[in-house]
Amino acid sequence: SDALQDGIIPPYKIIRLMVHLTPSEEFAYEELTEKINKITKVLTSKYPELKKAPCTNFVKLLNKLHEKIGDELITRYIALLNQRKLLS
Repeated sequence: SDALQDGIIPPYKIIRLMVHLTPSEEFAYEELTEKINKITKVLTSKYPELKKAPCTNFVKLLNKLHEKIGDELITRYIALLNQRKLLS
């Protein structure tokens, strides 16, 4: 939102579209989601400040923690999110 306010990027609108996955893609998506959910529980236990973060700021706060601490679990979490994003 800073880039938008600073005039660096033009106004935009995000539109969500439903994408149909193949059975193998759906299976992979569900497996990744399970792993992400398990790591989310560990991370929110390890870093209580994440529990208070709104969903929209969760990853942003996680990135800030990663810059400070360099926790490999955060690296794995972000990698899993990116893998899942590639499927959808």
